[in-house]
Amino acid sequence: MSKSTVSTLCGQLKRDFEQWQNRDLTAHKMLYLFCDGSYLRLRPEDEKAVAVLCAYGIREDGKKVLLHLAVGDEESTVCWKKFLPGHETTRPG
Repeated sequence: MSKSTVSTLCGQLKRDFEQWQNRDLTAHKMLYLFCDGSYLRLRPEDEKAVAVLCAYGIREDGKKVLLHLAVGDEESTVCWKKFLPGHETTRPG
């Protein structure tokens, strides 16, 4: 494949992923939410693995739904807060 073909494909994948990330999820009534991170080398030449953060839910009908994916530096509180904006928990007192 030529460099320009790879560039075009990567650009389209990026646009498709952004559209997927911004899709409407209001029709899904979730019973459970699971968040986890896996460390992966995103490219064969990468020396260090990065955290890929994932959220999925289980709907009322039992079907699993992948809700969100994002790359984080690690599975830290800061990364999870960025991953789940507006869902920070507050401690009483």
